[in-house]
Amino acid sequence: MGKPGPILLTGAAGKLGGWLRPHLSARPGGLRSSDIREFAPALAGEEIALADLSNGAEVDRLVAGASAIIHFGAVGVEDSFERILKSYIVGTKYIFDAAFGHGVKRIVFASSIHVIGFYPTSQVVDAEAPPRPDPDFHQGLAVQAVCDAIERAAAERRWVKLEEIVTP
Repeated sequence: MGKPGPILLTGAAGKLGGWLRPHLSARPGGLRSSDIREFAPALAGEEIALADLSNGAEVDRLVAGASAIIHFGAVGVEDSFERILKSYIVGTKYIFDAAFGHGVKRIVFASSIHVIGFYPTSQVVDAEAPPRPDPDFHQGLAVQAVCDAIERAAAERRWVKLEEIVTP
């Protein structure tokens, strides 16, 4: 069996992506880190690939050769519906489409910020806080429909703890 392909990490310039990069780049096969904006220099075992997830051709190039995908790329703060649509809904659709097209069977998809989006950004909330979705969250439910359609098309979807990702 050949060397595994890199793990693709979208949203690599964000807080979670920045925390995961050093852990994932040391894994066999390395790491392909992507974001729409410039971020820190590549680490050993890491390839940096700037891309706009709302561009299907760019996403297809990102996914080609990847062994797994950790999809954190999206607008994670309050913003216009147009920006949320492009990064969160369209970008996620393209990630799943490309994964299916390239035979990538493992995708970690993290999405929850808009479930609590109607709390003021100055207020700290935890897992016990009741949901207060922002008005644009309901459009984001289309992403769940995309995930369900891909699952029915035989892609594997699994809930994973962060410890399972970073521990070889």
